[in-house]
Amino acid sequence: MTITKKIVNGKYRGGVLPRFIGSKFLIFEQTIYGYTDHFVEDYSGGFWQFYELTNGGFYMSLDSEKELTFENDDNYFSESVDADTMSIIINLYVYNHLSFKYYESDVESAERFIRLYSLLLEYAKQHQQASTIFRAID
Repeated sequence: MTITKKIVNGKYRGGVLPRFIGSKFLIFEQTIYGYTDHFVEDYSGGFWQFYELTNGGFYMSLDSEKELTFENDDNYFSESVDADTMSIIINLYVYNHLSFKYYESDVESAERFIRLYSLLLEYAKQHQQASTIFRAID
């Protein structure tokens, strides 16, 4: 089954983060920005689109036409990627990080992040830049 994405437009944007992320939506959003600032040298902010996936997943994507250099010294990954590929990588990192962060203190949130990670990973497997995404998260 092909998983597709659908942009969340206008008046629906305000409720999408709480619907998918739950009570930790502000932490999630700030962590997305912080991780992007940390791993993407040429990131200087910007508008982020919200995408719902047909498998029930969700991710935020930087709305940019620029190639961006994603670099993680911990796994020796450094590559220029398009904004959507970078955003999928960042979302996977953040879902993973927050699932561990809340594992003992807020099991419901941790399980939500694990589920969202798994759903985005399913989408990433069929993405045209799948091999890049998987090298970046390895």
